[in-house]
Amino acid sequence: MQMVNTVLRNYSGTYNLSFEKPTNYEYTLANVRTDDLDSDVGTDGIVSGIMVSSGIDLTGYDVGMVTRSSIGNFVWEDVNGDGRQNTGEAGLSGIKVAIDGTDIFYFF
Repeated sequence: MQMVNTVLRNYSGTYNLSFEKPTNYEYTLANVRTDDLDSDVGTDGIVSGIMVSSGIDLTGYDVGMVTRSSIGNFVWEDVNGDGRQNTGEAGLSGIKVAIDGTDIFYFF
């Protein structure tokens, strides 16, 4: 990943940071935890309105990205309990799957 725009030192003013996301990545949600544990970048890849005073180094702006994952494909009756779909073990329809956890991001 590369930062597209950089902040120049020793120039006062208001700046934006812009990040380019790699293929197959999505930005995580911004500002959902404490500053040391979350991303500062919005879904547009930008942190805007950063006030800079001459000679001051600002750190602590960061970006979180994740690759998309999926669960799914096929549910079958594992008649012999070996964890593999064998000949004669038919697929099952209408199965509901629940996802639960503490670090789940939903993208719809």
